[in-house]
Amino acid sequence: MRAQFDELSTFKAAEDSRRASLPQTAEAYEVKLPENFTPPAGIEFKLDLNDPLYAMAKEAAHAKGMSQGDFSDLLGLFASAKVQEAAVYETAKAENLKALGTTGPQRIDAVTRWLAANFDDATVKPVLATLATTAHVTMFEKIISKLTSQGSGTFTPQHRDMDTGKVDDATWARMSYSERKAYSAKHSGQAA
Repeated sequence: MRAQFDELSTFKAAEDSRRASLPQTAEAYEVKLPENFTPPAGIEFKLDLNDPLYAMAKEAAHAKGMSQGDFSDLLGLFASAKVQEAAVYETAKAENLKALGTTGPQRIDAVTRWLAANFDDATVKPVLATLATTAHVTMFEKIISKLTSQGSGTFTPQHRDMDTGKVDDATWARMSYSERKAYSAKHSGQAA
């Protein structure tokens, strides 16, 4: 029995020591990444200390009795997920830029300038944040084209039926005298 009592006493002392070393309030937890966290090359990650998510995370950490190290480790997992999202986004963005062809940057610039010229910054900013795919750029180019041409297409007389002004014999026969006279005056090549 004494061995079990000593074992329980040792466990309780260790737990009391661990709890005493924990941040005493939720606010005492520091929002910081673990020392060994390094994002991949070319991707920068910073914790937004004003994000209300961190206040909720601090409350949860305190309620669960987490150490500062455990809390930082969880923040590291969160940061890793965000970095992965950023990497996927950057890869997709590069692929879409490539799909736009050699004039891709100019096309994006043209759409950006048109949006900025026609809408306020508050409206344009979230739209520009989603201007990441070839489909987005192409759609905006079509919208711009339709709006600047007032919805009309370019004119070409190709495949157009040309009205010669001549009527067939059956139509001529159904016309009244006054219609024939007006038609003849308009089209001098038809006999009355």
